[in-house]
Amino acid sequence: MKRRKRQIPWPAVLDERPSDFDFEPSWSEKLWDRLVEMKKQWAAEDEARLRRRYAQITIEIEAEKEKQAREALLNRDRDYWLRQREADRPAMEKLTERYQSEVDLSPFRQKLLKVVAKLDKEIRRDAAKAEREALAARGLIRGRRK
Repeated sequence: MKRRKRQIPWPAVLDERPSDFDFEPSWSEKLWDRLVEMKKQWAAEDEARLRRRYAQITIEIEAEKEKQAREALLNRDRDYWLRQREADRPAMEKLTERYQSEVDLSPFRQKLLKVVAKLDKEIRRDAAKAEREALAARGLIRGRRK
């Protein structure tokens, strides 16, 4: 046995009949529905894009915080060593002055300076002699050496 659809009685106060209504959506209604769906899709895409951008910005902020923390640590260490160097400066200057005076007054240094002066004189004499011979070979020098 087949069941029949139950029909709802139409109210008598209405002047219109069900046959007076077009239950198919019109072109503008379809367009409106399509626009509503597109707006939902755009909103979802925008939300996804904004979430990705938010995540990217969050990562950048965290990286910048870590970088600033490292820089602060390095600056603290550098400042410590600068203060330490400034505190040690008088002692280092005094020590350097003492070592320099010992080097300047040492007999070994005096002997070394004499040897260096002698070698310098010999090197200059040999260079002058080689230059004179080269000029004489090219014929640029005539006469006797004074």
